[in-house]
Amino acid sequence: MSLGTMMYIKIVDNFQNYFKEILSEIVKIRPEILKSKETEKLDFILSFNSREEMINAISEKKINSLFYLGINDLKKYFSKKLNVEIFKDREYEINLIVKQRNLAVHNRSVINKEFITEFPNEKDLT
Repeated sequence: MSLGTMMYIKIVDNFQNYFKEILSEIVKIRPEILKSKETEKLDFILSFNSREEMINAISEKKINSLFYLGINDLKKYFSKKLNVEIFKDREYEINLIVKQRNLAVHNRSVINKEFITEFPNEKDLT
């Protein structure tokens, strides 16, 4: 892996972490956006000393799961829950850089069919 690729990965990781922190702060202020039909195990819920600790843990878990699903799902979630459009006109670009990072990290920078299908006009990873 080249130095340029490692730097690219680190930059995208930093962006994702920064954005996760922003979303976590929003959820701390408005924990009601976590309301859903999802369930948690009692041992998880009872492992916290305060409501605030539990909300922080649930929000971190939810945000991580949304980022794992993808930028589109993250965008839909916040549009539905907060009526906020994130990545307004940059969804394609942000999705592209995250997918490029994932290919570099998990697929030794080899472009696969899924990437080609989603981004047919992209020739390079970085």
